[in-house]
Amino acid sequence: MEILHYKLVEAGPDATVVAHSLGAVLWMQYASRADRMSVGRVLLVAPPGARELDDLGRVQGHRTMSLHKERVNLAATHLRIAGSLDDPYCRRSFDEEYTRPLALNPIYLPDRFQHLNIASGHGPWPFALRWSLVGTSFVSTQKLNQPGWEELSGKP
Repeated sequence: MEILHYKLVEAGPDATVVAHSLGAVLWMQYASRADRMSVGRVLLVAPPGARELDDLGRVQGHRTMSLHKERVNLAATHLRIAGSLDDPYCRRSFDEEYTRPLALNPIYLPDRFQHLNIASGHGPWPFALRWSLVGTSFVSTQKLNQPGWEELSGKP
């Protein structure tokens, strides 16, 4: 956590953070701290659920800090969370675990996506790159089941 804080201070208040899986949980825990640094943009991708973290048995201390809704939302000027509702590493769904309790702005990917990683068949994600660099904001909070979702997912 201290290394993350140091790197964010070094990067400055306009920094962009893209955090996947356990990195997304780390960022939310960091953002819940009173002494956290706020940044420009944050994209949280496929964070695992609390039960799945417990099941791993290798992640110690992940529940030592509760997530603080107001602090998390104030820790970035632009904050999005992305995932699918059938991620095996978040069986309660990222919506129930994080989006609703923390009032985050979600990007819903089609349910067949499962965990967003290479092992699930996903590749480069042009939307994430563009959003990180220039702030494209065309994605709504609606589920992406319409034509064109491929560009958002990196999955043909």
